[in-house]
Amino acid sequence: MKILFVDDEPNILNALRRVMRSSGGSSGDWEVETTDDPEVALRMVERESVAVVVSDQRMPSMVGSDLLEAIRLKSPQTRRMILTGYADMSSAMDAINKGGAHRYLAKPWDDEILRQAIHEGVEQYRLAQENFRLKVSLEKRTKRWYS
Repeated sequence: MKILFVDDEPNILNALRRVMRSSGGSSGDWEVETTDDPEVALRMVERESVAVVVSDQRMPSMVGSDLLEAIRLKSPQTRRMILTGYADMSSAMDAINKGGAHRYLAKPWDDEILRQAIHEGVEQYRLAQENFRLKVSLEKRTKRWYS
């Protein structure tokens, strides 16, 4: 499963890579991608399956809630999270209401809480994919029965 981190600070992206690399266990199945450009993140979500996107809220070219909103339109099953150092109420509301964020995480983050949030996001994505697959399968069978 692909995890995508979006942040305009290279040091933050490097730290997130290290945290995910050192997590071991079930995360061995996770492919971690990073970008400092929200437009690159959008193109990536258009081209490939991304289970979880974790975005900074305050970036120069696009705020995280706007990025998550665009991702929600392109890939509704992708789990979306905000990771920010600015915990103001309007940012939190935008992230949840506009971007459909599933989690709002604070910088500096606790490594275990971050890993757990990613693990839960990947599991929710996997379940949503399986639910969609079963729904399509049931619709095909139902159509054959009534045709």
